[in-house]
Amino acid sequence: MRKQSTTERFWVKVSADASGCWIWTGAKHRLGYGEFAVGSKRDGTQRMAAAHRWSWEFYNGPVPNGLELDHLCRNRACVRPDHLEAVTHRENCRRGLKGVLTTHCPQGHEYDEANTYVYRGQRNCRACNRETVRRSYAARKQRDYETYPLVLAYSKRSSMAS
Repeated sequence: MRKQSTTERFWVKVSADASGCWIWTGAKHRLGYGEFAVGSKRDGTQRMAAAHRWSWEFYNGPVPNGLELDHLCRNRACVRPDHLEAVTHRENCRRGLKGVLTTHCPQGHEYDEANTYVYRGQRNCRACNRETVRRSYAARKQRDYETYPLVLAYSKRSSMAS
């Protein structure tokens, strides 16, 4: 029986879906990226390669230094080369599911110009921040009252007398 080439072994593990993605059906990394064995056990060159990266390199050549592949379709199991783009790590993170594609904060407030501010490179929701500050102030006030009830009562009386 003839041994399959690397290309033949690759294509056996790919199937197209309705969205146009080429889905990797072989082994997957715990994060959902396809994994593919390349090289030879005999000469010690066998290693695991990311299936989407192998596909990109098969059609387009090596990924340029300093760049990584971004799934434009947001499907980590997709190996279709025109669904991939070589970008910097920073750009890949910016485009990620938690990046600009997120239009609302976890509490459901919209990230718009009036309700969003950036602190240390992260988008933050003004409405959520207001609520956090309000709760923190109320808790601190309650804690102070429980800790020093007589001092606070005396300080209120003395301020009224003035």
